[in-house]
Amino acid sequence: DNEFFHRLLLRATDPDPKKRFQSAEEIAGQLTGVLREILAEQTGQENPGLSLVFSRQRTSFGTDELVGQTDVYVDGVSHDAALDPREVAHALPIPLVDPTDPSAPLLAAAVHSEPSQTLDALKHARENGIDRTSGTPAAAISGEVRLAEAKAHLDLGDPETALSVLDELQQSIGDHWKIEWYRGLAALQLDRFEPAFSHFETVLTALPGEAAPKLALAATAELILQHWESDDPDQWCRFSEKYYRTVWRTERNYVSAAFGLARQLADHGNKKAAIAALDEVPTSSRHYNVARMSSALTMLSGVPIAELDESTLREAARRVRALPAEESRSLQMRTLVLGTALDWIRYGNRSHTELEPILDLPFTEQGLRTGAEACLRALARATTSRTHRYALVDRANAVRPRSNF
Repeated sequence: DNEFFHRLLLRATDPDPKKRFQSAEEIAGQLTGVLREILAEQTGQENPGLSLVFSRQRTSFGTDELVGQTDVYVDGVSHDAALDPREVAHALPIPLVDPTDPSAPLLAAAVHSEPSQTLDALKHARENGIDRTSGTPAAAISGEVRLAEAKAHLDLGDPETALSVLDELQQSIGDHWKIEWYRGLAALQLDRFEPAFSHFETVLTALPGEAAPKLALAATAELILQHWESDDPDQWCRFSEKYYRTVWRTERNYVSAAFGLARQLADHGNKKAAIAALDEVPTSSRHYNVARMSSALTMLSGVPIAELDESTLREAARRVRALPAEESRSLQMRTLVLGTALDWIRYGNRSHTELEPILDLPFTEQGLRTGAEACLRALARATTSRTHRYALVDRANAVRPRSNF
């Protein structure tokens, strides 16, 4: 019944021997990955492991999109909540260099954090004879060198050149999942989301126990939903939610999967499950505070004031109040919660526990107006835009408590 175990069996029994697993070690690695996912699903506990073929996720993506929209309080500029495909491409894991490859020692010395330096080092090695530079003749025909060149071009934002390198490599060595992976990254940079999905699907077929292709497929499906009018959007929703869930359930180091899963669940109206996913982000994560703010926003976003209840407002306020003093967005989050609570009161609602403060203020129209005004004036003092400062002061004047003078 497990899709990924089924994929593993299909590859292991492929009619073409060249497409099957080529060693016991290779199939064992994928079986272990699938087993970890099954155990995580059955026990409800993460079951992390170290991939033998992929790096860790290079950086996160999709963690700041929801909270970033509150930056409008600071700069007066609307911020897009959609994923950036180039950020996704630069964040995803990359294939590890095969340690048995003849060029592995050369690449260990030649690959730099700056991709332009990597290209210069590889060019120097080629001009001086890779076989002499690495000390082994077989390195001269190694595909890992060309893959390193393709990655460097992608890191420089030049997917077209990377694709040319990959095409030449495929003509030389034939089909390989690493070529498909880098083609997928290039397609993301070129906004070719369906081809990217196809490339990552090919990688998953070859490596059904790996988290990396599942994360790539989840993000690509989400990009298709955000940037393309599909005839079957529900299909892409299912893909995105399924792959995000599988990755996050198995390994909590992939924080991007938690935020992605929360977005999919919230978009389907399952806010309770979305908040639960965000609450699973560990306190040790550097994204913990962003997850807490995102959960508060999820509670309040997209809900008509008439449908909000006091307990939801108080829970959102509790999460904002718990933010550390050094959190740069705490003021704008406080402003948003107080403004929402004030709208709720002005709609005709009344707190059943007025004596219990919300964000250290009385849960009354007077108390909320006082707090919202103070927040807006504090934001006005902090902004660098004169026009936006005037707008914030105007809003503060409009919301301040009414006076007879």
